Amino acid sequence: MSPAGVYLRFQTARLDAGSHRNEGLFAAAYGLLGDDGLPWWAWREVRRSLDWFNTHLMRPARFTPARNGRRQGLCWFEPAAAACVREARHLAWLCGEHGPPVFEVRARRPGVIVYRDRQQVVAVPGRKK
Repeated sequence: MSPAGVYLRFQTARLDAGSHRNEGLFAAAYGLLGDDGLPWWAWREVRRSLDWFNTHLMRPARFTPARNGRRQGLCWFEPAAAACVREARHLAWLCGEHGPPVFEVRARRPGVIVYRDRQQVVAVPGRKK
């Protein structure tokens, strides 16, 4: 569990073509499902985890208006979303074992929050320096 007031994001070091930000956990996981070299047991476990999130995590209808065709918002888990964070850590481990490493990033201020529910926020990050 993260300290109160600290949002969590799981991401790889790869840049996402649409946002030009680090690729998130779910993009990495869906990418693994298309990998023909992924062992069957790992495919099954990644699929199970993604199905869990499809059941237990709301999908924001939109992130924020796009600039130049780029999606601007990034998803972060709320500090109190313990079940989601547990499952995300498991999925991050799976992705890291079979693809690029997934890092856990923490932020007290992830950016301008444009969406919020009980388990997550979507925030538009500040400019990269």
